[in-house]
Amino acid sequence: KLDAERGILALGKRASVVRATKVISCKSMMIAKWLTCLTSRQEINPLSDFVFCPISLRFMVTSLGTLAMHRPPGLFNLAGASALSYVDFVHLLAAAMGVDNSLIASKNALELNIPFFYPRTLGCLDMAATTATLGVTPQLVSSVIKDLLDEYLAESSAANHHYAPSSNHHS
Repeated sequence: KLDAERGILALGKRASVVRATKVISCKSMMIAKWLTCLTSRQEINPLSDFVFCPISLRFMVTSLGTLAMHRPPGLFNLAGASALSYVDFVHLLAAAMGVDNSLIASKNALELNIPFFYPRTLGCLDMAATTATLGVTPQLVSSVIKDLLDEYLAESSAANHHYAPSSNHHS
């Protein structure tokens, strides 16, 4: 990846490179499973020792649109405002959905002998240059969750499911 980025940036004023932290949507396999379990009030077992810095697909697309409109050259990072464990994210997601946290029973990947093909802790990227150049700021976790639930509601409505967000969904 680094060699490709260098090659692109060598093009000068005609080139931009975008790096992003974990982009999620309601169709992401892990997120879809969590949403399905929470919606159907089933126990869920997110990992406590995996950390990520999520951004929503909506944020990614909107940010890329902003970049395309301005066409500045350089390296731009897109990231969430904070890193958190999968279990912490699921607790926030469940709260936004109005689902009881007692359904969440975290697991530890090391204890479950889950192999690690990438670092378990994916930190956030520095967005200072992106913010200064494009005015795009890191996405808050609450915004990631709102985007996920908006997308899930639209998908559920299209498929005639009956998910209804709780009153604190828009917080």
